[in-house]
Amino acid sequence: MKNKNSLEYLVEAVKSDEIFGQPTYPKLYQKAGLYLFNINNNHIFHDGCKRTSLEAVLLFLHLNGFQLKEKLLKIVTSTGITLPQKGNTSEEILIELILDIAASKTDLLGCQEWIKQNMEIRPPPNDDRNDNK
Repeated sequence: MKNKNSLEYLVEAVKSDEIFGQPTYPKLYQKAGLYLFNINNNHIFHDGCKRTSLEAVLLFLHLNGFQLKEKLLKIVTSTGITLPQKGNTSEEILIELILDIAASKTDLLGCQEWIKQNMEIRPPPNDDRNDNK
C-alpha cells in the first residue's frame, strides 16, 4: 500500500456523518464520488488505483441499492467543464472519466455531479424459482 493514511481518511470520511456538527457527505452520490476521486487521484496503491476506484464505486452503489445507468452520459458540471471530455459509448465515457480524474482534469465535485446524473436504483434480482410455476 502506497498511502495508508489516505485510505484511512477515506474510510473515516465516508463512515462519518458529520464534522464539527455539519454533514460532510450526506448524499449517496457524494460518498460514491469521494471513493472514485480519492482512490484514483490520491494514489492510495502502488498500482491499480484507477481500476480500484471504479470497482469501489460500483460495489458501494450496489450495496446501497443503486447502479450506474446502462447508457452513461457526459455532463456539463456546475463549473462549465464537460465530463468526461472524450468518449461516445458508455464504455468509452466510463474509461475517459477515470482517465480524466487521474489526469486531474476534474475535481471531487465534478465526480460527484457525474455520479449523481449517471446512477439509478438497481432493479430487484430476477427470481428464477418463480419461472417454472
